[in-house]
Amino acid sequence: MDKVLYIAEGEIEERFFDFLKVSDFICSGRFRKFNLMQEKLSGASDILKKIMDKVYCVLDTDCIEKVNFETLVYNIGLLKRICPRNIFLLIQNKNFENELSYVLECKNLCERFNLKHSTQSDLKRHLAQSVSYSRIISKNNLVRYCRQPEEFKDELKNRHHKSLERKIVLFESSCMKR
Repeated sequence: MDKVLYIAEGEIEERFFDFLKVSDFICSGRFRKFNLMQEKLSGASDILKKIMDKVYCVLDTDCIEKVNFETLVYNIGLLKRICPRNIFLLIQNKNFENELSYVLECKNLCERFNLKHSTQSDLKRHLAQSVSYSRIISKNNLVRYCRQPEEFKDELKNRHHKSLERKIVLFESSCMKR
């Protein structure tokens, strides 16, 4: 069985990936919360302690203008120490909330979840703590997750990071169990 590591920015993605593993949509594996585009890994990081067969890096693109691609390149270089060949980038269109809207084909998640307060922080809190993904996510709609990487690919091309561009994969074809 492959040793798999999933890395994503926050608690919402952590809870979502826990659901995906429990529901047998993806292979089991470790999850580590870390922003690969804004923070540099250190050699002592627990992320770099175990050799892995596959590493999936989930990236938000909501701050694409501010994104430090050099930090991402640096971090991918360190991840190659634990997984020389199979590092994959899963690109969320903007952030998890926007990606979930796309997956569910729903323009307003606050309405979808009957939230009294329709602020972004209320929605984030609900997604991190309360939402029952098993009621809203199926294999049929999950195929849409991380399926819109074009803008990010273009940005990588413009910044001459073709090696990273080749690591971008679609969730359905790379991560999701068949």
